Amino acid sequence: MVDITQEPVKKVVLHEVYKYENKEELMLRAVRPNGVMPLYWSDGVLFFFYPFVSSDAKKDYLKGIFHVEIVAYCLMPEFKTILELDEEQVKGVKIRVFDLSKFDLFRDMARWLKAKKA
Repeated sequence: MVDITQEPVKKVVLHEVYKYENKEELMLRAVRPNGVMPLYWSDGVLFFFYPFVSSDAKKDYLKGIFHVEIVAYCLMPEFKTILELDEEQVKGVKIRVFDLSKFDLFRDMARWLKAKKA
């Protein structure tokens, strides 16, 4: 019989954290010249993030430490699957939102961001 284990992330290291006042400001940051990046939602927080992909970060990941280079977020109490921009230059652009609230890592990260005071 094969031995199967689960080793969840034990620690998340957020290196740069940016808070936006509203979802429109955050949504504008998701629009890139090559397309629109998805946004994520958990526990009342809308966010996107860039994980570190260096070999050192991968080694840490095997030890249970997840490094996030940048996380940008705003508060958004209710989950919506699609958000639409109303800004003149990008009017009508739709952004997909993924609900990550069932994942302990992202639920805990969202709760930490909500409690952050700056």
